[in-house]
Amino acid sequence: MAVVAAAPAPAFLPGVGAGAVEHMAASDARLAAVTAVGTHNTHDQPAYPYLTRAVDAGGSLIELDTWSHPAAGAWTVSHRRMAGNDDNCVAARTTADLRTGADDRDLGTCLDGLRIWLDAHPGHEPIVVKIELKNGFAQAVHRGPAALDTVIARRLGDHVYRPPADLLRKPDQGSYPTLDAAVQADNWPTRAEPGH
Repeated sequence: MAVVAAAPAPAFLPGVGAGAVEHMAASDARLAAVTAVGTHNTHDQPAYPYLTRAVDAGGSLIELDTWSHPAAGAWTVSHRRMAGNDDNCVAARTTADLRTGADDRDLGTCLDGLRIWLDAHPGHEPIVVKIELKNGFAQAVHRGPAALDTVIARRLGDHVYRPPADLLRKPDQGSYPTLDAAVQADNWPTRAEPGH
């Protein structure tokens, strides 16, 4: 299961104090109270030669710096370069391919690799995928929120956690106006619920 968050600036799940670390590993911890541990700029080659090594190492959060460059033809993944990819993602079709081949691929290819890894690890705890939009959306060239949602849905498929409508439902049968309000009221599922 992957929880995908796209943000124009760094975004983090709400955290808790160090005293609750043991509780955070528990399956009954709510997602809104979990601190995800991962790697800043997970796509950076010196940190991990291949993207999936970050999740192999136990990370529950990966970050992909993404650009919506008008001439690139795809969402590029790089910390500094808008016009080209500079990352550790490879074109994989099987788990054996996840650690071989040429790197520097686009966002879709990075997500393909993550999907293949998730397929090979059923029942894995949720992984937060933070897509940091380095230059925001480029609506003029059809790279807005809907286009990003399409890439995520096509590449990760059923691995993407999509909050069901009942997350908006209050215990008194009323409803929260937004998912943000539901999160602030601790109405998110537990770690064990998404995808299980």
